[in-house]
Amino acid sequence: MDTKKEVPLTTRRLYGLNLRFLRKKHWGPGKTMGHADLSAVLHDRGFTVSRHALKSYEQGQAFPALDVAQAIADIYGTNVKAMLTGADEGKGLAK
Repeated sequence: MDTKKEVPLTTRRLYGLNLRFLRKKHWGPGKTMGHADLSAVLHDRGFTVSRHALKSYEQGQAFPALDVAQAIADIYGTNVKAMLTGADEGKGLAK
């Protein structure tokens, strides 16, 4: 029996929109965090996530493992639920 559940497409797309928004906003004034930069930060925290995987998360083609999703949320000072629902309006997340 397969216990792995598929994340719905609309949820993956919303997560991806919010990930892209946070990645582009977070690095500092006039700078954006690239996929390689985020991949390196995740690597420093013990996660191996390729630039290609990050791009697929942003495009809604895939969803990260929950521990990776939590690490990404931690980097941006938010939480996974907010990235999935847009509930952290202070960050400018999409709903």
